[in-house]
Amino acid sequence: MIRKYLVERFSWITFYILLHLFIIFVAYLDSAIPLKPILYIAFLSLLMFSMFLIFRYKKKPTFIKVWNRGKTTWMLRI
Repeated sequence: MIRKYLVERFSWITFYILLHLFIIFVAYLDSAIPLKPILYIAFLSLLMFSMFLIFRYKKKPTFIKVWNRGKTTWMLRI
């Protein structure tokens, strides 16, 4: 089930990783920007993003169960 969840969000995950790689690449090319703090920030950001994905994965099934329980027959026709 987690695989399906990650596949559904593949474009967002890829965008996020590519954005971080771009920032690291720019910091690598520009000698005025120190690379170590950029790597540290990128690592912490990716760690928080991973925690966010795990939190959303755990929370979403509960929301869907509650949502489906509250649906009436007229909502199912939409």
